[in-house]
Amino acid sequence: MLIGFLPMAAAFQVMEHSTQLAAEKDFEGLKASLKGIAAKSGGHIDQTTIEAVNTILDSVNTTLMDALEQDRSHTQNILNIARDGVLRCDTNRDAWFGTGGTFEILNSDVTADGATHSSCRGEEATEFANMTSHCDTVDRQVAQWNICEMPGDFTAGDTDAINTYVCCLTTFFDNNRGTYYTHRQNCIDATNVHSAKRAECNGAQGAFEAEFCGRETAVQNNCEIYRNCRTNEETNWLKVTQETQAIEEIFQAQRVALECLLCYGTKILNNETDLSSCEVAINCASLSWCPTIVYDDITDFTGCSEPVGDDNIPCAAGFVATWYQAWSNEGSSDFRVCDEHHGGGRPTANGPENWGVPSTNGNTIAPSPVDDCTACSSTAHNTEQGQVSTPTAPTF
Repeated sequence: MLIGFLPMAAAFQVMEHSTQLAAEKDFEGLKASLKGIAAKSGGHIDQTTIEAVNTILDSVNTTLMDALEQDRSHTQNILNIARDGVLRCDTNRDAWFGTGGTFEILNSDVTADGATHSSCRGEEATEFANMTSHCDTVDRQVAQWNICEMPGDFTAGDTDAINTYVCCLTTFFDNNRGTYYTHRQNCIDATNVHSAKRAECNGAQGAFEAEFCGRETAVQNNCEIYRNCRTNEETNWLKVTQETQAIEEIFQAQRVALECLLCYGTKILNNETDLSSCEVAINCASLSWCPTIVYDDITDFTGCSEPVGDDNIPCAAGFVATWYQAWSNEGSSDFRVCDEHHGGGRPTANGPENWGVPSTNGNTIAPSPVDDCTACSSTAHNTEQGQVSTPTAPTF
């Protein structure tokens, strides 16, 4: 390029030009050449002089104007690249959070794991009800047993008391042996099935919580990446914009200077010797072409609005209410304590004392999912929402 890309603090750019008719190669040289021609001609120029002036004018209109446009275009491109850097931050963010992006995939995974856990807890509720029914049956049977009173003394041989006791035992076994072992085994089997289902659901719960926490951590990380990207790229864009504005003023001053040369040449060709009117200041915008830079604005910063909020991540109150309340420990009056049983009876398999939040759908689970809830690490906490990019304005 004949006119180089200038730093902001540069002085007026020297425009180099090589001509067959003048040894001078810069603007001042061309200006001096034209003024010298005008002075020597005395208002009467010959054909050789006309050709020399036309050559200079052609050079100004082509080579120098083209060089100035190349520098303007180069400067515009640098500004556009700086702006594109800002827009690229937005593009990357939109790709991550948009349709088909990582955020959508993570949401699908969280939803799927949540559905798996919820379905499992529903199956656990069914198995809990089945266990409750079978074990309550055997408890009620035991509670209704007629306890045979033992005779005081067997040494006296067969007595009425012994006979009554034996008859009582016979009746007891006749009344219970046909059902008790079945009822007892049903309770044991149902308890084992429920225990296995509970372990399965606890595993599904852990996977769900981990998936949920992982998504929130990824959201915070990508919001931070975007914010840092915008901060860096906006800082660069502001610096380049300020430099470009200063350079644009230089380009326009150069364009006005070239117009002065054209004015000199035109007057010389018109046999005029007074060139002073060519040096009257003019506005570049009034010319047929003035090197102008287009300053497109950047997009607004997009805040991190995707977080669910710290009250809604695993183990927090909002999360528990949304995902676990339906499966909470609400005591069942049908599952009774067998106080009549020797040793104080078997306690209920669930109890509202474990968790004070009532079930929203009547399903009861033992133990409550919240007992084994695994909280997220601090990386999942909502630290990016409300933060914005903080570019540094240039100082020169």
